[in-house]
Amino acid sequence: MIKRQTFNYHTHTYRCGHAIGTEEEYIQAAIRSGFSTIGISEHMGYYGWDDEKERIPYAQLDDYINTVEKLKEKYKGIINVRVGFECEYFDDSYEHLKEMKDKCDYLICGQHAPDRTNVYYDQAPYYEDKYIWKMAKQICTGVEKGLFNYVAHPDYFMQSKCDFTEEKAKAIKEIAQCVKDYDGVIEINLKGTYYGRMDYSLTNSYRKEIGESYLYPNKAVYQIIGEVGTKVCFGYDAHTPNALLNRELEDSVRKEFEVFGLNMIEDLYL
Repeated sequence: MIKRQTFNYHTHTYRCGHAIGTEEEYIQAAIRSGFSTIGISEHMGYYGWDDEKERIPYAQLDDYINTVEKLKEKYKGIINVRVGFECEYFDDSYEHLKEMKDKCDYLICGQHAPDRTNVYYDQAPYYEDKYIWKMAKQICTGVEKGLFNYVAHPDYFMQSKCDFTEEKAKAIKEIAQCVKDYDGVIEINLKGTYYGRMDYSLTNSYRKEIGESYLYPNKAVYQIIGEVGTKVCFGYDAHTPNALLNRELEDSVRKEFEVFGLNMIEDLYL
């Protein structure tokens, strides 16, 4: 029998504008699914950057934290509940990120965007090599400054169906090495599986011998991460409580990716 992960730190709620369900509904689903730890990690709002379909409004940050803190007490002894944020690193947002990290249990880095202008790395032209290098620098700077020791979906940009070039491979390797050097963990994002697959043997992609792969989690990316030896875990990136009940998805991705010799961890406390 495949051993399943006992924790999930990547969970969203109705507050971000593109998920459904309350914090308590996700906690209850995690209990039914056999998790011992559930982290709620809503997309963080930034001062002056409210996007009602992408992140919790800036004005609601404290209410969100307070809500989960109360649920921690309600479910104490049943499941370990943690409260955090998924957020992007920007040089001019360091103080805000530091303040929010002090208020909650953890931050995870989900670097969706190069800046705060509602453009994202899965949109043209931001999946081009020079922008993926920018993404790598943002992630590594946040890790080096001690804000993050969990990096979500470093291959998010592959949702665009862009070519995975040699330069992108180098950028991924830099992220993997940085996270390893700071004893962090990189996530295999299970939500990404819903965006489908692509046959890379029909393109000029890097390491096209991987053949068919999810757009993300992308096999070429995790082949590199496996070679570096960075710690890896699954992130359900749940946007509906039912996503936490689909443990068979974790099983199938684990089996498919075992060829890369990933340094899968059995426990994580954030």
